[in-house]
Formats: sequence, structure tokens, C-alpha cells
Amino acid sequence: MINDELTQVHTEHNGWFKQRLYRRLGSSAQAADLAQDTFLRDALLDGLKPMLLSVLTRALGVFYRH
Repeated sequence: MINDELTQVHTEHNGWFKQRLYRRLGSSAQAADLAQDTFLRDALLDGLKPMLLSVLTRALGVFYRH
């Protein structure tokens, strides 16, 4: 499910994102690399948020029990 959503977001937004980066960088290779790095960083962080929230919730439970 998450992979499908990430693929859809990447497909819908990657083109304009790379174009914008290309205008600033002047290099299509650098623009593609930076767009991919940004997408992966965002995808990884979004994928970790639910797990981190779960860990935080458990840690707070332990904290308040003691």
C-alpha cells in the first residue's frame, strides 16, 4: 500500500521537481540526483513516522508508570 502511494507521488511530481532543480543547477544529472535523494529522504521519513510515534507512545507509558 505505502509503496503504491510513494510510486504515485513520485510519478506525479518528479518531472516538475527535476525541471525546477535543473533551472537552478543547470545540470540535468545533478537535478535528477537531488530530486531522487529528496524523494527517498521524504519517503523514508514518512515511512518511519508511524513506527517512531508507536515507540514514543510506549516510552511515555513506561515513563508515567514509574
